[in-house]
Amino acid sequence: MEERMKAAVLYAIGDLRVVEVPCITSGEALIRVKTTGVCGSDIPRVMTRGAYHFPIVPGHEISGEVYRLGGDMELRKTTEPTAVALHAIRRAGVDAGERVAVLGAGPVGVIAAQWARILGAEEIFLVDLFQERLKVAEALGFRCINASRENPVERILQETDGLGVDVCLEAAGAPETFKQSIQMTRKLGKVVFMGNISDDLTLPQEVVSSILRKELVIYGSWNSSFTSLPVNEWTTTLDFMASGRLKVEPLISHRFVVEEAPRAFDMMYQKREFFNKVLFVFD
Repeated sequence: MEERMKAAVLYAIGDLRVVEVPCITSGEALIRVKTTGVCGSDIPRVMTRGAYHFPIVPGHEISGEVYRLGGDMELRKTTEPTAVALHAIRRAGVDAGERVAVLGAGPVGVIAAQWARILGAEEIFLVDLFQERLKVAEALGFRCINASRENPVERILQETDGLGVDVCLEAAGAPETFKQSIQMTRKLGKVVFMGNISDDLTLPQEVVSSILRKELVIYGSWNSSFTSLPVNEWTTTLDFMASGRLKVEPLISHRFVVEEAPRAFDMMYQKREFFNKVLFVFD
């Protein structure tokens, strides 16, 4: 008899159903999934934008063990977003003693701030609109700025004697934070765009002039690298999480079973309650 397993399958935009699907075909390894994290890109993929083809099982932040081969390869449930954050930090070449600002205190933003601290950044600022997220960042020892209460550019310039930060990571994906990341970075500084932007971006003349006059270096960052050269960012991520030097557990706000997938995505899309890193946990 063919082995089957439960999965949340997306048949069309907004049409997410929990059904049984085949487990494995010839030439594949069977992985017993333990947890699946919800990436920020998964919500619009399920609720508004759709996928490249239908039906499809969404989700790429997967942890589990190789079951059919008898392995016991336990993977941390947040390896993928943690490696993405490391990739962005490495793109910027964060160095010891530098001042770093991260715009967006979601899971990837807070993890990126931790990587910056591990690499020796002297001061790290985390900016977000939501105090619930900033509380998590504050508990991890970061200096936080609530952008709903004060102007983050003015605050950071004040904290840096008018110079700005050496490196700014845009991890919120909002047009306004893309502009702010340029404005709060010092002369000859570096800006990393890593957030999935939610709308068209138009840069005012003064912001473009700021890029030119300050001779900024702007990087794009996408996904992560799991090749051996120059650095396997997944292996590095697993090592740092295993040693406790990188904290990911405080970022998890919700755990659902797969049967709750439609309700969970509706909650996130409608923003019915605060959420940070959301996981689907499999028995």
